[in-house]
Amino acid sequence: GIADATLADDTEKQDKQDFLKKITKPVTSRLVQVDKKLVTKVAEAETQEELDELLEKSMVVNSRTKDNHLFMDTPMSDAEAGWLLLFVSLIFLTTCLSLLVKLLQ
Repeated sequence: GIADATLADDTEKQDKQDFLKKITKPVTSRLVQVDKKLVTKVAEAETQEELDELLEKSMVVNSRTKDNHLFMDTPMSDAEAGWLLLFVSLIFLTTCLSLLVKLLQ
């Protein structure tokens, strides 16, 4: 009855989540990693000064080098490249949504 339907929905939902994890985990692990040793040191910090010193360090470890990015050989700053990527992605998103609306009409 109802319990069987709920159980089936939960397993289906879990299967979908597992599928998404299988797709996204390799990509995210190559781009960004968390420094687990630093997180442990922050948790074990006893004084406020020690904690402040540890928190100044970044807990996110980039697998790629800091100078390796799409706009590496251009004179653009990181901010300019970010704004350009934002603008291009908004145009792309607007175009896709417009085409989707036209397709569904």
